[in-house]
Amino acid sequence: MLLRTRVTLFVCLAFIVVTSGLLLAGWQSEQMTRALHAQDVINGQKTVWQEIASSRVQNIESSLSDIHKRQRLVGAVEDEDRDQISLIADVFFSLLKEQNIITRLEIIGRDGEILYNSGNELFWSASIGAVELDDIILRQKTVRGVGQDANRRMIAMVAVPIADDLRVTGALVLSYDIQPNLLKLKQSIAADVLIANRRGRLIQGTADALWEEMGGIANLNRDELLQTLSLNDKYYSIARFNIEGINGSAIAEMLTAKDITQEFAEQRRVKVIVLIVVSVVLLSILIALFRYLQSAFRPMNEAIAVLEALARGDTMKTLETSHREDEIGNIAKAVEVFREHTVSLESMKRSREKQRRRQERYIRQEMTRLADTLDEGAKEAVMDDLKEIEQSSSLAMERHEVSNELGTLAIAFERMAGRVREQHHKLAELIDELREALKAKTQYIALQQELNIARDIQLALLPKTVPERAGIELIGQMIPAKEVGGDFYDFIVIDENRIGIVVADVSGKGVPAAFFMAIAKTLLRATALFGNPPGLCLARLNNLLEENNEQELFVTVFYGILDQRNGHFRYANGGHNPPMWIKNDGTVEALPLTGGMALAIMDDMDYDESEIRLQPGESLFFYTDGVTEATDIDEQEFTEPRLMEVLQNKQQHTAEDINALIFGAVHEFERGASQADDITCVSLKYNGHRQS
Repeated sequence: MLLRTRVTLFVCLAFIVVTSGLLLAGWQSEQMTRALHAQDVINGQKTVWQEIASSRVQNIESSLSDIHKRQRLVGAVEDEDRDQISLIADVFFSLLKEQNIITRLEIIGRDGEILYNSGNELFWSASIGAVELDDIILRQKTVRGVGQDANRRMIAMVAVPIADDLRVTGALVLSYDIQPNLLKLKQSIAADVLIANRRGRLIQGTADALWEEMGGIANLNRDELLQTLSLNDKYYSIARFNIEGINGSAIAEMLTAKDITQEFAEQRRVKVIVLIVVSVVLLSILIALFRYLQSAFRPMNEAIAVLEALARGDTMKTLETSHREDEIGNIAKAVEVFREHTVSLESMKRSREKQRRRQERYIRQEMTRLADTLDEGAKEAVMDDLKEIEQSSSLAMERHEVSNELGTLAIAFERMAGRVREQHHKLAELIDELREALKAKTQYIALQQELNIARDIQLALLPKTVPERAGIELIGQMIPAKEVGGDFYDFIVIDENRIGIVVADVSGKGVPAAFFMAIAKTLLRATALFGNPPGLCLARLNNLLEENNEQELFVTVFYGILDQRNGHFRYANGGHNPPMWIKNDGTVEALPLTGGMALAIMDDMDYDESEIRLQPGESLFFYTDGVTEATDIDEQEFTEPRLMEVLQNKQQHTAEDINALIFGAVHEFERGASQADDITCVSLKYNGHRQS
C-alpha cells in the first residue's frame, strides 16, 4: 500500500473517529433531552389527571350531607334493617344522581356485608377493601380517592363512617364513574386516554379502536415511559404513568396517545438534510486531500523505483533529477555508494565462506569423536551443540561479521568441556538421589507403622457393644479415612433411667491426635459417670485438657443425656456440629446451638445447656464434619442442607436404617472420590418408656 494511501486512510479514520464522537455526544445529549422532556410531559399529564380526579372527589365530598350521622340510618344499619336502609338511601341517592354528582351508593355493615347497593345487582362486592373498612369503622377515617368497583371500572369515591356520638355501625360509600374525567383529560392534553389494568388489559378509555390497533400494552417498551409508536402510516406519542389507588399503591396504568405524524415527518426531513450536507462536506475533504498527497509524493515515487531496480541488481537505472542539490539528489549519490559497497562485500563473502567450511570440517571431526565416548543422551546434546556452532558461523557470514578460526575453535572446545562437566555433575546427582531414596523408604515404613498404631487406638476406643434399653434404639458407626483422624463416639450408662451420648472430633492427624482422643474420651467418661450435667462435664473436661496441651490440639464435643422415662434430652455443645432432630411429622431441624467453643483452647470456659423433649417415634442423628464436608470428584461438598434433605420424611426408619441411609447417600455423592476425613454417624430413636 502506498504511503499517500496510508496517510489518506489515517486522516479518514481520524475524521471518522472525531465525527463519531460528536455524533455520540449529540445522541447522548438528545437522549438526556428526551428523558427530561418525557418526565416533564408525564408530570404535566399526571398533574392534570390528579387535579381532575381530585375535583370530582371534592365535589362528591362537598355534596355529602350529614346522612351518615342520622340516628335512623345508624340504627337501621346496626339492626341490619334492609327495608329501612333502602327507604333512607333511595331518597339520598336519587337526589345526588339527579345532580350528576354520583353514579352509585353503597352501605356496608361492620362485618363487610353490603346492606344496600343502588345498582341492585344480586351479587356485588364492596368497592372498598377490608383494610379501608377497618380504617373507617375502627378509626372513623374518611377514605377518598380513585379505585375500582366490582365491574373493574375506574371510579372516584368517598367513604365515610355511619356513626353517632356513641357508636359506628357501618360505612357509606359514594362513587362516580370517571369516564367523564377521561373525556375532560383528553380535551386538556389533546390526546386520547386509555386505562389498562395490571395484566395489560383495557379497562376503559376514549379510543377503544386505537387500543386494538396498538395490540395492547404488550407491544410497548416497558422501560420507556414516553415513546413513539407507528400505526397505519401514523405516529403516536405514547405516555404512561401509574394510577394510584386509595392506599397509595398502583391499581392501573394510564396511557395517553397523541398523533404526532406531522411533527415526526418534519424531524425526519431535517435529519436527512443534515446527513446529506455532512456526507458532501466529508467527500469533498477526502478528494482534496487525495489530490494534494498525489502531487506531493511524486518525487518520492521516482526515488523508490530506482531503489527497487538496485534490489533486483540493475545498476543502470538512475534518477532524472540526480543533478539536483536536494533530498532526491542525495538519495542518488547514496545509491551509487551502496552499489560499490555491494561489489566489495560479495568478494569478501566468498573468501569468508571458504574459511568457514574449513572450520566446520575440523570441528565436526573433533566433536564427533568426543560424542562417541558419551552415553546416548549426552551424545545427542554434543551433536546439537555442533549444529548450533555451524548455524552461528553461517549467520556470522551472512551478517559479514569478522571471525577467525581460533574464535570458532574456542567456542567448540568450551562446549565440549561443558558437556564433560555436565556428565560428571549428573553422575554425582544420581548417587545423591539413590541415597535420599533409601532414607525416604525408611521414613515411609516408619510413618505407615505410626498410622497403623493410631488407627488401632482410634478403633479400640469405640464402644464394642450398645447398651440395651427398653424403648430406645441406639447405634453408632465410624468409617476411618486413609489418614488417621480423631473422631470418636461413646455411650455412657449413668443409671437405670439415663444414658449419655457423646460425639467428638479431635483436630489434627496421626498418633498425637489418636492419643489426645483417648485422653479426652477417658476423662469425659470419668466425669460423666458421677452424674454431672452436660455443661459441667464439658467445663471440667476443658480445664483438664487445656492444662497439659503441649501439642496445642483441641476437640469439638457434643454431649447429651437422655432420660428414657419421658424422652427428656439435655445437652451441651462444645463447638460441634448440631445433631438433626427427625420429628414425627417428617420435618428435620438442627438442635439449637448452646454457644460453647471447642475444648482445650482456653481454660475456665462455661458451657451453657439446652434441652428438648422427644416424642415416641422421634429420632436424633449425631455426626461429625466428615459427613457434611465429604467432597465429590468436582470438589463440591455434601453440605448440611443436603443432609437435612436426605433425613426428611424418615420418621418411620429405625436407627440402623438411618445410619445406613446416610452412609449410602455420602458414598453415592462422592462418585468415586477418595475419603478425606473420618465419617462418624450415631442414631438414636426414642420409642417411649416401657415398664420392664
